[in-house]
Amino acid sequence: MEIIKKSDFTEQISIVLPVYNEEENIPILAKEIEECFDNSNIKWECIWVDDSSTDKSWKVINSLKKPHKGIRLVANKGQSTAIMAGIDESKHEVIVMLDADLQNDPRDIIKMLQELKSDVDVVCGRRIDRSDPFFTKRLPSLVANYLARKVSKVSVNDLGCTLRVCRKSVFDRARMTGEMHRVLAIYLFFAGAKIVEIPVKHRPRIYGKSKYGLIRILKFVSDLILAKYIKTIETKPMYFFGAVALFNFTLTVFLTILTLEFKKYFGSEIDRLIYITIYLSIVLSILLISFGLLAELIVRLFAVTKLDKNYLIRERTV
Repeated sequence: MEIIKKSDFTEQISIVLPVYNEEENIPILAKEIEECFDNSNIKWECIWVDDSSTDKSWKVINSLKKPHKGIRLVANKGQSTAIMAGIDESKHEVIVMLDADLQNDPRDIIKMLQELKSDVDVVCGRRIDRSDPFFTKRLPSLVANYLARKVSKVSVNDLGCTLRVCRKSVFDRARMTGEMHRVLAIYLFFAGAKIVEIPVKHRPRIYGKSKYGLIRILKFVSDLILAKYIKTIETKPMYFFGAVALFNFTLTVFLTILTLEFKKYFGSEIDRLIYITIYLSIVLSILLISFGLLAELIVRLFAVTKLDKNYLIRERTV
């Protein structure tokens, strides 16, 4: 086990670990983290976020000693919300994200911290020699990462790697909700964060079951589309819905002209179709503009009230 020496750099970090049914892995990972940092100049805390597990994960977390601490959510909210809850509980300005399934090696945190220079906001891990099945995990991941790079222009090659080191301030611009963790690097990139990526180890899962399958590629595509357009929607929703309304109106004009051209073949019977098409287009355009105005109002009220927590904590470790 690689251990940092006292002569190495000083840092203060909060390690955030989302947990869902990982009772066997928790004590092993806790010991690995302790061996990495206990003899170093690094001041650390480890926040275990139990996302309403159904096994004995919370009992195991409760047995850990400080600087380990845990929170348990009232309901299962998903990995992104669990990570955000841990960040909200953290007291240090450098956040380390880590999976609890033992596939991430905590010893890689050291070199990632060294890459978090003054002009860098996020250090992402890139899994080398992945210990996962090719067709069910690695191949979908390759396709998804290729699509993400083409759509977003982000220079991260492994969006699915949970191991990341971030400045806490980046989440003032991109709070995590839903399934954002799949495309977190894209959200942070759009928010203006400077991101670098370095190789990290990847280990096979020993205990527990993977929470992901082939269906995640469909979820990823949905998240990617949302990430691509959320910046426009959340800052200028009227522009987004207005553009869609303009596209709808232009398409209607085109179809109307096309329909009129066919009128000579179908006679006056097609007049009704023309009127219905124009009427539906006008109604849809009005609805889209109305949605844009409503979204604009919601965004501005949200910015004022800061109602950004979508989870409840059931209990904390003593």
